Amino acid sequence: NTPARLVVLMREICNALIEQACRYVSGEQIFNLIENEEAAVAVQQLRTTLLVCGTFKKTYFDYKQIAGEECPANPWRIQNNALFVRLDSFLERCHDILDLTQTIVQFGKLSKIEIGGTKGKTLTASVQQIHHDFGLSVDAFKVL
Repeated sequence: NTPARLVVLMREICNALIEQACRYVSGEQIFNLIENEEAAVAVQQLRTTLLVCGTFKKTYFDYKQIAGEECPANPWRIQNNALFVRLDSFLERCHDILDLTQTIVQFGKLSKIEIGGTKGKTLTASVQQIHHDFGLSVDAFKVL
């Protein structure tokens, strides 16, 4: 077995992982969950996707270390970025979408805020306006 074959095999596995993850949690599904006020489900699905992909990478590095210890004369001399460039890009996008989804969850709480006191009505209107503006921004993002 050659390093080139290992690179091809690992890239194919990464591509299959990405394809399966996209079936598990797609952008359309995430926005549907958000619209149905089930953003917590979307957050959990994204975390599961990140966990599975992260575990795959960790397992590779564990076995690379074991192979280096068991066969010091023939270590795996493959650049990690050559193997995981597409998977890393996918994981970065998942992290970005997770951050967005968590932000949507937080901003969703603003719709239920009522502030009391002498300036309560004004402050409540300001909070509701922030919530409305954020909702418009999310809608614009969905179109992309």
